[in-house]
Amino acid sequence: MDSNEQKPIFGQSNPTLAKEHEPWGKEILQWVIGLAVGVVVIYWLIGLAANLLASRISDKQEASWFKGEKIFDMTGFTTEGGTENPDLIRCQDLLAKLMATQKLRNLPYDLHYSSSKTPNAFAAPGGSLMVTQGLLDLVKSDMGLAMVLGHELGHHQNRDPLRGMGRSLMLGFVTSILMGGSSNLVQIAFNMADVSYSREQELKADEFGFKLLHATFHKTDGAFEFFEKMSKDATGQVDKISSMMSTHPYTPDRIERLRELQVKLNKPSAHD
Repeated sequence: MDSNEQKPIFGQSNPTLAKEHEPWGKEILQWVIGLAVGVVVIYWLIGLAANLLASRISDKQEASWFKGEKIFDMTGFTTEGGTENPDLIRCQDLLAKLMATQKLRNLPYDLHYSSSKTPNAFAAPGGSLMVTQGLLDLVKSDMGLAMVLGHELGHHQNRDPLRGMGRSLMLGFVTSILMGGSSNLVQIAFNMADVSYSREQELKADEFGFKLLHATFHKTDGAFEFFEKMSKDATGQVDKISSMMSTHPYTPDRIERLRELQVKLNKPSAHD
């Protein structure tokens, strides 16, 4: 061995080797950033396409594609009876009064019932509304229950279920292509659509439901029952309604916004 040849010192990095590997780290970082940006752009484009599609679908077409029991059968969501349930009968009467007050979208609105003890209510494409026994057990007053129903009607009026279903179907289709398999796209879309409402959509549905409540009963006392119970821990209901919170995000200013609207509606000028 040449005595002039330098021997590597143990623990000393090789500058040449470090330079050779340095670009790989940068390339990986750039690839990850590019992938993340691409996913965001694709998601945004899917949402844009879904909104455009939802705005062009007529009420008649929506009603034909998503018929009452049909949509729940397609998704595997089970519905039970309850025709003798006094709370459900009360719920149906309240829904009929709300629908008679204001001209809504021309959909065949119908109420579906589940015996699930988890408090929940949601709107499905085609005019369907679902309430659970857990919700009927939790919300006792007519005004509180009417507010929940009015909120769901607000989602229908704003085409939120249709937009959510469209976006979710597209996402499910893309996922099935990338991941392979033969998943039930309708079921995936139905589940995803139920949790995809934005804060803005929820607040708009709140406002619509609250105004509809005021127009129907000329009062709004008791309308905050669900929201107030959702924010309390004293009754031990918070854990039970965690599922409802996931589909209807609670924000601290939600009740406050409705109280401000309540003041406006109660002013004499609001009736002119």
